[in-house]
Formats: sequence, C-alpha cells, structure tokens
Amino acid sequence: MDKSSERRLVENELLFRDANTKVQERVKLDNRSHQIPKNLKLHFYCECSNFHCRDRIMITATAYERAHKSRFHFITLPGHENAAVEKIVGGNHVYTVVEKFIDPAKVAAGRS
Repeated sequence: MDKSSERRLVENELLFRDANTKVQERVKLDNRSHQIPKNLKLHFYCECSNFHCRDRIMITATAYERAHKSRFHFITLPGHENAAVEKIVGGNHVYTVVEKFIDPAKVAAGRS
C-alpha cells in the first residue's frame, strides 16, 4: 500500500477517534458534577479505517481510556481491523485494540 492510501485510512480513523475523545471528555466533565457509575457502558464509534462504518462499540469510559494508552492505539469491532495499516495488540469479544504502523499524530499534521 502506498503512503498516501495508508494516510487516508488513518485520517478516517482519526475522525472517529476525535468524536470518541469528545465523548470521553464529556463523561469526565459530567462525572465532576454527578457520580457516573464506573460500569456504565457508552456508545463509542468503531475507529476502523472503513469510511462507511458507523458501528458503535458499547464499553465503559474506563475501558476506552485504557485501550488508548498509546496514541498508536485505536478500538475497532472484531473483524474491522486492517492488516495493511495496523496489528492487533489486545481486546476481547466486544472490541479489538489495534496499533497503527505509522504515527497518527504525523498524519494529523500532514507529515506522514
């Protein structure tokens, strides 16, 4: 796969990660004024490279945060990973944690 195709796939994943990060930030804000149960499952977007995927992953905010310990890590539904741009590094029957081969921060800055 050429670098520009790889970059386009990662850009799509970054879009959904950005949306999910906003959900995560909102949960943290809401948790300051209300005690949100730690086991409350939220709808996060699948962060796969398929432009048409709008599937949701129901996990806790804590699980989402844990899955993103590295900026190279994204969450996808099982079977949505793309071996051309990532490898599986964790997960379970609900979601998969994938690690990108290229630095998403550089893609976001247009320097891949």
